Amino acid sequence: MRDETMPTQGWEFNKDVADVFQDMLRRSIPNYEWMRDSTSRIIDATVGQRNLDVLDLGCSDGQEYEKLVSDGISISNYIGLDVSMPMIEKAQEKFKDDFVPSWTHWDFRNYLPSFSGRFDVILSILTMQFIPVEYRAKLLCDI
Repeated sequence: MRDETMPTQGWEFNKDVADVFQDMLRRSIPNYEWMRDSTSRIIDATVGQRNLDVLDLGCSDGQEYEKLVSDGISISNYIGLDVSMPMIEKAQEKFKDDFVPSWTHWDFRNYLPSFSGRFDVILSILTMQFIPVEYRAKLLCDI
């Protein structure tokens, strides 16, 4: 589906945006595919070929999970958090038969939920710019 969404009020990651999100990113971010490929290459080069526990802050509709899996990155636990419920719903629908990822609606102004254990990789791709400035430092310390 092609992005032709024109906001009538303030910007939000609503259902209309979620429906065209992939197209929107590919058309509006220079070197978008290279950036996604780079993420997989960096993960592979730094943590290697073992089963990874991944936390994705701002997971949107699960694009990064899908990319990592398609690039052969072995994932044992993937937790995706996003402030947009429509994005979470799209990820849940897209991966409903996949038992690895977990998708959770989360407002990052509440910082991070408590997790048991550690993560091998923490992603925050194109997310920090949408976190209100007064919450960023604490969120980065939590990470």
